Amino acid sequence: MAKTEPHAAYSAFTHGLQHRWSFVKRTIPGISPLLRPLENSIRNTFLPALLRSYTMGDDERALLTLPPRLGGMGITSPERLADEENLNSINLTRSLTEKVIAQDANGETDPNAILELKKTISRNRQSAQVVSLEHLKSILPADTVRKIHTAQETGASNWLTCLSIRAKGFSLNKQEFVDAVALRYGWPVEGIPNTCVSSPYDVNHTMTCKRGGFVCIRHDEVRDVTATMFREVCRDVSTEPTLLPMDGEHMRYRTANTANEARVDISASGAENTEPSWTSESSIRWPPATRSSPWKPPTKGMSRRNSGRMGKGFNMLIRAASHPWSSLRPAGWVPRPSVSIQD
Repeated sequence: MAKTEPHAAYSAFTHGLQHRWSFVKRTIPGISPLLRPLENSIRNTFLPALLRSYTMGDDERALLTLPPRLGGMGITSPERLADEENLNSINLTRSLTEKVIAQDANGETDPNAILELKKTISRNRQSAQVVSLEHLKSILPADTVRKIHTAQETGASNWLTCLSIRAKGFSLNKQEFVDAVALRYGWPVEGIPNTCVSSPYDVNHTMTCKRGGFVCIRHDEVRDVTATMFREVCRDVSTEPTLLPMDGEHMRYRTANTANEARVDISASGAENTEPSWTSESSIRWPPATRSSPWKPPTKGMSRRNSGRMGKGFNMLIRAASHPWSSLRPAGWVPRPSVSIQD
């Protein structure tokens, strides 16, 4: 199943199968060596089928055991967790065990103490996970560490933690799932050429190559969203209309596009038929988190900065669509966009 439906197999493993071993790990002391064949099966059979061609090392296996919120995949190792789970179970049931041994039929356990003990166990588990993550950051490549920081962003792991429900559109096919995991950790993506003209063809080049379609797709997506919003309040909204040809006019700015068949991204008329045509342009800001660059700011700060710019762009767009006379400019008469959405 992991070869044909890896996303469904991953969901079944993380949400169901690995929890079936919890009772055994909690109740049987010293069972860790007996679970070693199970860990070997996960590492040598399940993970290669799930991730296709990528070779799994000790560091990568330790990374995948971390929860998705820390950049892992939540594929735990039953061998490593057995002793810890058994010790936590003993501590959690100690008061009840003592009453059973003493045959105390009237005694009651303190629910507040049990709740506090559960919180302590949870905090200790999270602290151990953070320590393991910091250790991995010190030995993994810098590009992988940067990918881990990106995977820790809010909502970056929703596609992993949600159930693979095809009717809701949450199911990825085998190629999409394998590529998504490879992009998540910066692992090689299979099926792409080695070179593009004279440049190495890697994932970063794929996203920014002018010969490919991703640059246009990112631009067109924002353009279409902007045009859809304009259609709510404006008339005669069109995308990439041709500007009027120049007949000897002189532009104020040298950067004005005076070529024949020059286009803007969006053209929208005002709410009244008597108003002239007004235009707006949208532009894409591609964050440098996924590409090699000497300027590498912290991922979280960069995301907040880009989100703020995008929010400002949408606010400008809403004001411009509501008041076209005061916010937009006539077509072909300004050298730069008056409304810019940056993502």
